[in-house]
Amino acid sequence: MSLDNSGITVYTTIRPQNSGDTYPIAHANEIRGGLHLVTTLSSVTNDRRMDGMLAYVIPQGKTYRLTGNTWAEENTQVILGQGLTYVGDAITLDLSSTTLVSPNISTTWSLFNADGVTAYSPAISTSKNIIVDVGVRANVNATYQYPNPVAGQALPTTVSGNFGFTLPGANTPSSPPLIVSAITNNTSYSVNLGKPRSGLVVVGSQVQFASGFDSAGDSISINFQNRSYFGYSTNTTLTGIQIVALGNNQFQTSRNRTVNNVTATLGNFTYYAYPASFNALTNIILDGAAPVLGAFTRLSDVVVTNLAGQNVNYIVYRSNATDAFTNNTLAFS
Repeated sequence: MSLDNSGITVYTTIRPQNSGDTYPIAHANEIRGGLHLVTTLSSVTNDRRMDGMLAYVIPQGKTYRLTGNTWAEENTQVILGQGLTYVGDAITLDLSSTTLVSPNISTTWSLFNADGVTAYSPAISTSKNIIVDVGVRANVNATYQYPNPVAGQALPTTVSGNFGFTLPGANTPSSPPLIVSAITNNTSYSVNLGKPRSGLVVVGSQVQFASGFDSAGDSISINFQNRSYFGYSTNTTLTGIQIVALGNNQFQTSRNRTVNNVTATLGNFTYYAYPASFNALTNIILDGAAPVLGAFTRLSDVVVTNLAGQNVNYIVYRSNATDAFTNNTLAFS
């Protein structure tokens, strides 16, 4: 927008003759625009008005801003803390915002096998917290946002965590997004919103301002684990491919596992295999009572190529007898 600069043109700053002089070089009410101190708004003549200027009306104790040809009161809001807010000429105390809105992270995990090229299964996950096979290489793209407050809620004033320190507006995704590539170790990412506590609390026999911070957060994580395998085979030993083919697998962080409805028929042995890093079994309990570790034999360790294409050494246990169990429960430890 171009401004009218007609009049006497100067090429440098107007200043007193000496920097030590204390006399004024202009009257605020006689300049065009700026801030005028007046008794009525009509005291600001048209020649001295400029769009956006301010006028403080002394008898009212209020400040007005000129927009076009209209004066409007400046209701400047100042946050004083502890639920106190100064608006215009009044101070208010927030007694209703007892909780903070909660953030929600939206994430996309892109998953690849150990070679970093072949897609893992699943190749994409939008779950916040996922478990994948050891060897997976993962990329993450995530943002967070929070809603407008409802009755009893307040907006945040601070943010911390892995998504930066710039607080977006309500219902606005954070920017830039969190982007991390080639993740291969257990990792979590979080966002935490905060605001000073507001209102009043009773401490002993006194009413005091609430202190401290309200906070609300959200997080996402990826964990890398190996699987155990349980099943049946007529073979007296198993290869890595045959162990994976047992089918009954689950992610584990130790050798402990309980399997229900164990039934071996048709000349099948019962097999249990798990990562060698979990060490040898110390017990197997049948139906919650009888120790039957002696009913199994530990075979030679086998290299298993897991579902991410990673080679992992496995301990393998096989029942000594075929058709050894009928609808039993086995607890391995």
